[in-house]
Amino acid sequence: LSEPSQREQLIQKAAEDLRIAQGINPLNTDHTANLARLYSLWSAFSSDTQQREEHAQTSSDYFSHAVILSPNNARIWDEWALHFLSVQNHPEDAYPLLKNSLELDPTYDWTYGLLGDYYIQKLSGGS
Repeated sequence: LSEPSQREQLIQKAAEDLRIAQGINPLNTDHTANLARLYSLWSAFSSDTQQREEHAQTSSDYFSHAVILSPNNARIWDEWALHFLSVQNHPEDAYPLLKNSLELDPTYDWTYGLLGDYYIQKLSGGS
């Protein structure tokens, strides 16, 4: 969607629907992880700095709750790390999440790709 106001309305509606789903079944990791993903996307689309930071923090909060619900899910740990790498530009916060993901599943190839992104970001002067 190229129209920011239309995109904003659709994201708000999606967030409302996901919160309803989460309220119906709060122990379902998918609802919490989907809220985290949505707020991460919303943050990336936000042009207002304060709103971008608020959505990024909300996303991180949902990711932290999702890994409590499913602590052995390497994918969610990696998605949270990706959020820190690409949306929040905080590679130092991503690294411990990636290490944890590797401990959970040392054969999960996406973690190694994200670690590569982490090292590139660090070498290129990232936080």
